[in-house]
Amino acid sequence: MLEHIENDEMLLRISFFVESPDRLDHVVRLMPAERLRQAILLAVDESRDLLTEVMSLIIHVSYALKRDLGDLAAAQDESVLDRVVEAAHAQRLWTDLLPVISVVSPAAQRKVVNLPVLRDDPRVLEAILDAAHQGALWGEVLPLIRHMDEPMRAAVPGIAADLPPAALAGAADAALLGEYWEVLLDIARRIPEPRQREWAAIVARYGEVDPELLARLRHRATDLGFGEAFAQDAARPVAA
Repeated sequence: MLEHIENDEMLLRISFFVESPDRLDHVVRLMPAERLRQAILLAVDESRDLLTEVMSLIIHVSYALKRDLGDLAAAQDESVLDRVVEAAHAQRLWTDLLPVISVVSPAAQRKVVNLPVLRDDPRVLEAILDAAHQGALWGEVLPLIRHMDEPMRAAVPGIAADLPPAALAGAADAALLGEYWEVLLDIARRIPEPRQREWAAIVARYGEVDPELLARLRHRATDLGFGEAFAQDAARPVAA
């Protein structure tokens, strides 16, 4: 069938209407890699309106194909990826796209999270962290922060410090489940002291069932220069 659909735009539009994930996977697996690459490039062609189709293709396939298509997209030039990020930001697609980015290869993740558009437009990073909070996606976002270069990692705490207590609690829960404490501690050491105490109070809840974990976090926070946030008075559990 695919050989009779010569136009990649038409192929994307057809894929958009394939309702079954299994059938969509089958269609995508029949497409040669070069044709997939050309289809993805159509997403940044301003003369066409295909972003929704391309993103839908990547979002709705199986996790194995998410990784393949995500890696294929991440292999494009930074200028191409910048335009994809800008379009995704404009369409508010981060809740859907962050799970895709979380399953691509570490090299692809590193490239995406250090794109110039993320450095130059703080609103993009703000939207990503807000999606992590609103969509309960801290488990996907914390590992991505680990791949950020220092200038990007340094920008995260300023945004995180303005998030509500529930976001701090959600990030702590994700760190607990995925053992992402080192990433979270690096963020915590850079936020203002009142938020450090607030975060320490949230983390103190885990000490009720795992005192060794709390002791380890307190010790590591001391190494990073904010151990006083875990003082007895500061570390009383608070509502998230």
